[in-house]
Amino acid sequence: MSWIKGLSFSKEHKLKISLAHKGIPKSLEHRKNLSLSIKGHLVSDETKQKISLGMTGKNKGRVLKPLSNEHKLKISLTNQGRKLSEEHKNKLKGRIVSNLTKQKLSLFNKGKHLSSETKQKLQLINLGKKRSYETRRKLSLAQKGRKYSLESRQKMSISAGGDGIHFYCTEDKHYPLEYSRIRPTILNRDNYICQNCFKFGKSVHHKDHNKNNNDPSNLITYCQSCNSKEIRLWNKRIEDGK
Repeated sequence: MSWIKGLSFSKEHKLKISLAHKGIPKSLEHRKNLSLSIKGHLVSDETKQKISLGMTGKNKGRVLKPLSNEHKLKISLTNQGRKLSEEHKNKLKGRIVSNLTKQKLSLFNKGKHLSSETKQKLQLINLGKKRSYETRRKLSLAQKGRKYSLESRQKMSISAGGDGIHFYCTEDKHYPLEYSRIRPTILNRDNYICQNCFKFGKSVHHKDHNKNNNDPSNLITYCQSCNSKEIRLWNKRIEDGK
């Protein structure tokens, strides 16, 4: 069929060809040949718009076959390293994703180890983002019972304004063993209430900032927010004093 290459057909002729091929199943070899023939072919914006309009409403009420793992892998490999335009990215941002799709994505990404670069990108994307009560509750339930390493706990402490020292420390850590023993007593004494804002609190703070002075009169219950604020102010005072 090389003799028809480069020939331009009228709209009427194209319509006749389209109707003639309608409903005729294509063999696997035929589909493969078609795929190879258009590989690397640059489609204009006008053509993309026409394809989009042509496909509008075609899948309405139609039960689509689930994609096989092999098909998904091919799509993944095809899109690997593909750079999206800013316009395309903005379209994806405004796209409404169904709960079922979110669930599938969640299961797909479960246990997946992200690179430091990806983590940093996600952190920047979510920076300053206000989450709804429902989202916060879901995140809380997802993290329930999860055991964090000492390194992770230290990072969380520093990000919250702490000094990276975990509560339950032994004698060989920054806090003496006496602090670990007396801490529950102080929390029970103050009924787990922050003595600054009177909200729920589980941080035991040293009034004189001396970790070795574990006298009950020097220890006070704070919530995480008040404790972090107090530590930041203390660190600022030290910096200004220098």
